[in-house]
Formats: sequence, C-alpha cells, structure tokens
Amino acid sequence: MKRISRELTPEEYKAEVKKVLAYFHGFCHGKGLNYYVAYGSLIGAIRHQGFIPWDDDVDVYMTRKDYERFISLLPELDDEFYVLASTTSPYYYNNFARLCCKSCTLKLKGAEAIDNLGAFIDIFPLDNVPLDQNERDSFYKDLEKAKEDIMYSLPIRYYLSCNYKRIIKYLFNIPRRVRCRYLTGTKKLKEKRDQLCVKYKDHDVGLYADLFDSPSDALLVKGNEIKEYSEQKFEDITVNVPNGYDSLLRRYYGDYMILPEENKRVTHHHFIPYWK
Repeated sequence: MKRISRELTPEEYKAEVKKVLAYFHGFCHGKGLNYYVAYGSLIGAIRHQGFIPWDDDVDVYMTRKDYERFISLLPELDDEFYVLASTTSPYYYNNFARLCCKSCTLKLKGAEAIDNLGAFIDIFPLDNVPLDQNERDSFYKDLEKAKEDIMYSLPIRYYLSCNYKRIIKYLFNIPRRVRCRYLTGTKKLKEKRDQLCVKYKDHDVGLYADLFDSPSDALLVKGNEIKEYSEQKFEDITVNVPNGYDSLLRRYYGDYMILPEENKRVTHHHFIPYWK
C-alpha cells in the first residue's frame, strides 16, 4: 500500500535515518571499509547507546582512502539508497558526502537545486594535514578562501538560509561574485577545493582533520585515536566506535558525559521530512 505524502513524525524520521546508518554499516563491512561514528553520534553511542534523545542527526568519519573507495563503489548501492557528493550533484557544494534513502524527501530552505535530499547520514572524509603549525595554518587559510569562492559562485537562492550579514557579504562583493560565478564557475571551484583538501594525501604523518567547515585545529584527529575500533550498540543496531573516542570527545566537547542544560536539548536542522 502506497503511503500518503505527509510529514514524518520525529520518531519516524529517526527510524529512517537509522535505516540508512544500518545499511551503511553493513555495506562498509561487506566491502572492507573502515568508518567511525563521529561528533554527536559518537556521544550518543557512548552516553545513550543510540541517538542523543533530542537529536536525529548521524555523522561518520572515514579516512580519505576509505572515503574514495566508498565513492568509487556507489554503483553497487542498493536501489533504495543514493549519495549526494560534489561529483554527483551540480550545486551540492559540500566537500563531504550524504548517503540518503528514497523513502522520504526533505523540504529545506535555500536548497532547491539539490537532487532529492532524503533522510541521510553525513560522511566526512578525514584528510592528512601537516605537523608543522605554521604550515597547517597556511593550509587552513588557503582552504577557507577556496570554500568562500564556492559560496560566491552559487545562485542567489542558496543564500536564503544564510543570516543577513552573510547574504550581504555574498551578494555585494560584486567583483568577487562576478569572478567566481560567471568567469570561473562552481564546478571548477569545487574541483579546486577538492584538490586542495588532498594536498597532503601522500604525506601521512598520523594527523588528520575534518575539513568540512572553517578548517581549524578544533577538528584534528590523531592517528592513534582511530587506529582501531570496536562495534557498539546504537539503538537496536551496531556501529563502529574508534577506540580513542574518549580523547577525541574531550578535545571537542570537554566532559561529554554531562548533559547540556535542558533549554539546549533541541535539534538544529532546518528541514521538514515528508513521505514520498
């Protein structure tokens, strides 16, 4: 029986996200790929043995090597799932991938050109970064400029979800917007950003970073923290947890076992999910 198109309840949406995570876990194990739950999902796995109760987001890490293998295997995904990445959708501008399912669609502000965003998990590649602090800071600066150029190249509708200051910034720096949007173009700028992310690909010194946002040492990952992993319970499925999770989470969040104040226990996404 076909579902009537209606909004998913929070629990229904969470179940769809968990379905994507369970599929990803099985796919990776079947293909010999390593991944690790990350950020709030890692806190959830450790502190709640599942989702953080007021959240439905799932983030995972993969080293660049495993991430690229995963992307190369996309044709082998089951028909129910698909991936959004900088190489699969013209205006998907993030440098990480989203594994989505086709059961529902997300209506969100400012993303009309993204192909059918369904319930998803975020897959963040971990890239090698240099040990030298000055060299690393210079790398972050170059990467930040490359990401900003992409934002200047996007159609106006992509600024709808930005705050007022960012809208003014991207629209009224006319010379940079003309150069990025009309002379260079989003596709070439994404390629430049993606090439920059892997600048140190062949220089593995045991230090990685998630370069998805404003790159900084706040998102460093040490090689020994992800050298090994164990499977742990997440709701009624299992996920990969890096054995160095404690030092990772303490660096990111401090004492991650303490619950936030009650007024901060809210979700932060800006979409509404509907059944197809």
